[in-house]
Amino acid sequence: MSNITINDDYIQDMLNKHPLSKENPVDMRDYTLDVITEAVSSNTIIPEEFHINYSLPVKVKQKNIGACNACTCAAAYMIQKAATVPFSWWFLYANRLDSDYQGIGSIPREVLNHMKNEGVTSLELFNIMKEYPDIRTDLIKNSNKDKIFVEAAKNKISGYVKIEKEDVRRLVSQGIPVLIGVKVYTNFYEAVNNNYVIPSVPIGNKIGNHEMLITGYKGKDYNLLNWWDGEWDHDLILNEDSNIISDYYIITDKPISKPVVKKYRVGWDKDPNGKWLYSKDGDTLVQNDWLQWKGKWYFMNKDGTMHTEWLQDSKERWFYLDVDKGYAYTGWVYINGKWYYFNNDCIMQTGWLQYKDKWYYLDIDKGYCYSNCTILIDSKNYSFDLNGAWIESPDNAIFKGIDVSSHNGNIDFNKVKTYGIDAVYIKATEGTTFMDSYLNINYCGARQAGLKTGFYHFLVGTSSPETQANNFYNQIKDKQSDLKPCLDIETLFEGLMDYALKFISKFKELSCMEPCIYTYSGFMNNLDSRLSRYSLWEANYNNTPWDLPGNFIWTTRVGHQYTELGTINGINTAVDINEFNQDILR
Repeated sequence: MSNITINDDYIQDMLNKHPLSKENPVDMRDYTLDVITEAVSSNTIIPEEFHINYSLPVKVKQKNIGACNACTCAAAYMIQKAATVPFSWWFLYANRLDSDYQGIGSIPREVLNHMKNEGVTSLELFNIMKEYPDIRTDLIKNSNKDKIFVEAAKNKISGYVKIEKEDVRRLVSQGIPVLIGVKVYTNFYEAVNNNYVIPSVPIGNKIGNHEMLITGYKGKDYNLLNWWDGEWDHDLILNEDSNIISDYYIITDKPISKPVVKKYRVGWDKDPNGKWLYSKDGDTLVQNDWLQWKGKWYFMNKDGTMHTEWLQDSKERWFYLDVDKGYAYTGWVYINGKWYYFNNDCIMQTGWLQYKDKWYYLDIDKGYCYSNCTILIDSKNYSFDLNGAWIESPDNAIFKGIDVSSHNGNIDFNKVKTYGIDAVYIKATEGTTFMDSYLNINYCGARQAGLKTGFYHFLVGTSSPETQANNFYNQIKDKQSDLKPCLDIETLFEGLMDYALKFISKFKELSCMEPCIYTYSGFMNNLDSRLSRYSLWEANYNNTPWDLPGNFIWTTRVGHQYTELGTINGINTAVDINEFNQDILR
């Protein structure tokens, strides 16, 4: 065929010749593939390419009438029956209820309903080509009306079902043509100049809807029968992932069992006020609970409506849900002129946050990110640039450190320093009488190498906390230290919190120094907020410094022990590696 120029005049001419169908206003849950009592086999191997071998007894013609649904349904019926005589799509188009009529064009479900209830007659008995409602008048006044309807009653379909994209190729490969509804936009007609390939992405204005028939496929491309005349009397091609596809139907000759009418539509639906609801089973709504759908999280309120914007849960954690679509955000989000950060669990973060290679501070109560300012945090001033990134200075730099004990054996601290290590925590004591056998050796080696030093005590429940504090103090009192003395809490025993608080109280009395707390992320549920005033050095072996989960006691940390399997020159064993900030210093 010759090339045709696509322009506004051509589009209007096509619309005049081939009117499109109206929007589909009908609830589509009546029939789905699972209600076929003898379902089509789902175990068939689906070939990469398949085309139904068929021969229509007559060329189906839509002409300049909005009968695409009637043409498609009649052709599907003839192909499935391998009919040798043509059936009348004009009968299907004429046999409509006046109450169904809403402008030019029908809808597939309406035509399929009539095929199920009244059937379809032969083209020989009814071959009148007119637009609706004139064609309806001709049918009612036809002298052979009784004969027409008697024959139609002999040719009823058992039922029809709406299917999903995932079912299409399986059904076509079993010889079942599939009705496909599409939304027609301005660029739909570019198929004329594009080897009959329909554009998958709509461009321009929406013009209407159209129905065609899938009779084959190759890979992800459907082959479509189309019923317009002239240059459009040709198979068209459309990708299965196209944005213009509305729905799919098949005619079935297998028995249909009418599903039980559910109280709610299964999946998403709107209430009379336009609020979104979700039902998993059709009997109940998801209420006062989180819903995961297509990789995103939604919160459904007590009345079942979808929540939007700010949400605080029973644990006083904050979330933000998209104002239109309702899904919970993750990552950075700009809300009312301020930036917020939500972790992978959609929870709003507060306090210090490391993102990529920069640090940010999020308001401890409201969560917004500070920017272009200097603020006081834990008695120290911190400055942030226009993007909220912390402006580092020598006084607030991050540095690496290790923690060691007799388990690490002899250590060459000069080699350790060349690895980029600036600080060493040394095990001093455990319980009431134990002193680590390498305490003095490690202390002298670290000091001579010019490393910052600090000491820790391992808390146990087999001796009094006061005598443990005495033991710790006596072993370190004559040694210089740069880092806060640390209480290591990682063993659960009865009265743990009382032990910790009594140890701290006694140690502060003896030393006039305030300790920090060392523990690991999974142990914090055994502690409580009475320790929140003391700095936290947290162990979490995720190999990513400062990527730490939230907890209910501390909002900031002075250190992160991010691996226990570090390899460092000068140490012959695996070693704990940490990053510390300036708040770890005494």
